[in-house]
Amino acid sequence: LPADPGLRRKLSEYHLNIRDEVRRAYLLKGPCQPIKHKFPQRDIGGAKRKFNEDWFTEYKDWLEYSIEKDAVGESFVGKGFNSWSKQDRLDMHIGGPASSHNLALQKCKYLMKREQHIDVVMHKRSDKAICDYCTRLLASIDCVRFLLCQGMSFRGHDESESSSNKGNFLKLLKFLANHNESIDNVHLLFRRIFQMLAAQEVVSTIIKDIDGDYFAILIDESRDISIKEQMAVAVRYVNKRGENIGRVIGIVQVSDTTTLMRGQGYDGASNMRGEFNGLKTLIMKENNSAFYVNCFAHQLQLTLVAIAKNHDEVASLFYFIGTLTGVVEASCPSGYATW
Repeated sequence: LPADPGLRRKLSEYHLNIRDEVRRAYLLKGPCQPIKHKFPQRDIGGAKRKFNEDWFTEYKDWLEYSIEKDAVGESFVGKGFNSWSKQDRLDMHIGGPASSHNLALQKCKYLMKREQHIDVVMHKRSDKAICDYCTRLLASIDCVRFLLCQGMSFRGHDESESSSNKGNFLKLLKFLANHNESIDNVHLLFRRIFQMLAAQEVVSTIIKDIDGDYFAILIDESRDISIKEQMAVAVRYVNKRGENIGRVIGIVQVSDTTTLMRGQGYDGASNMRGEFNGLKTLIMKENNSAFYVNCFAHQLQLTLVAIAKNHDEVASLFYFIGTLTGVVEASCPSGYATW
């Protein structure tokens, strides 16, 4: 494994089963900090500047320098960071306790605690516990595969014990449990693992269905009842039968809304299509075969709003509704509205 960040392969190029091993190997190596290297100078703002080796002391736990590219680790931007006169950018990268940088450091610490990993924990269990785990795991995988082959939904409206609509997955799993006691009473830990495996099976099936053809990724923001920001990810494509297919990949809680790749304005606003820093540019740096398409539905919405504002009767209607809504919202909660 090359120490220089500029010579390393992307982690995604390694087989899925050894990626954690590669991560641990690099963490054991420590950050690439060639202290004795003669750092080259170049003109920045009319002055000769070079990498400041004192930064290795100030950011000793994570800062990496690439001799190959004369830049600080490629994790910042596509080609690395080499604006040696702007140290404040490094501090901005660290951010607060909930920043992406600090969350990544926390995950690294968890990764290095091998005694807490599931494979180690499973080896410490009894043979019976391992056998029961494998039975539950295989039963859940079989349920997932069966439902995928039949094109059936997984979830129900209510998955509680007393519910009559738990969903096809839990119903099928319960049916199998009636014929095998080891499958019954699935522990919460196992259920979470099953959900993860189910997600992988679903994504794998979607990839096979796309079969290397064109597809679109849709990402939108929503909030749950606890007012927590969530990011919904969906994929849309046309299958071999010419059917327009839309599939939800997942919903992920967003702990930090100040990340580099945030942006709104699906009608083609500047922060989406910006030539240098827009979302389009950031995606194209990662995948030069991607296409950027404005959301024409959103453009149509803006067009309709603009036209409606110039139509007196429509404009009066929306003005009246807005006024009425304001009055109702400001009314006493115990009062009644008569229509």
